[in-house]
Amino acid sequence: MSIYLALVEPGNETTAHGIAFPDLPGVHSAADEAVDILPNALEALQLWAEDEDMPLPSDMAAIINRDDIRKALAAGSFLLAVPFTRKATGMKPSHFNIGDEFIMANGWRWRITDIGTRVVVAIRIQPLVLQSKRDGKIRREEISEIEAGHYGWFDGPPYAVAEQVFDECDLEGIEEICRKEA
Repeated sequence: MSIYLALVEPGNETTAHGIAFPDLPGVHSAADEAVDILPNALEALQLWAEDEDMPLPSDMAAIINRDDIRKALAAGSFLLAVPFTRKATGMKPSHFNIGDEFIMANGWRWRITDIGTRVVVAIRIQPLVLQSKRDGKIRREEISEIEAGHYGWFDGPPYAVAEQVFDECDLEGIEEICRKEA
């Protein structure tokens, strides 16, 4: 799931609440009632995503530092976090690029390391779980992506983490694709 920030211009008795997405120029919506702002914003994202690849969302600091956003906020607009998951159905290995990341239905994030005719090979980025056995006891420890990256676990090939093969049936379980920035 990704969080996209929507800029909401409050409405009044005669005008609707305006909704725009700083990361997605041209994606707009409106809501007559405040309770409809989030559902309408989500619907706008879903409609746009039917025809377009979703870019990775900017972080809040990057958006707030934009002059146009600062002016809108000073004039009474506000930012709304809109959670978005795009169901990536009908995916084939040819739809991917090495370095793209995807999220499975269980929430695990993967990075593509190789692409075949009928399979995609990827390493798990999150969560990362270390498992060890000492004195007959199994110990599990989760480490962060940043910590694993610091130790070079994602540098490869070969990788310090196991690669997983996803066939065409597995690709149906992908919830979201994050394209590698060029």
